[in-house]
Amino acid sequence: MSFKYGNEEYAKEGRLFNCYDEASFTDLIVKFSSLSILELYKSADARIDRSGEFWLNALVRKQN
Repeated sequence: MSFKYGNEEYAKEGRLFNCYDEASFTDLIVKFSSLSILELYKSADARIDRSGEFWLNALVRKQN
């Protein structure tokens, strides 16, 4: 999954956005004992008009 990089929630044009950084995403996931983080990494937005914006990408596994 991926989220805009940051540590906030906001609404824009009727949509709700959740932004996470490594710490805030980890704090969220540890609340769910069936989930574990496999990998977290930050990437730049690929769109030309969004230079300077970043994403937090997460690979998460659900345990049985």
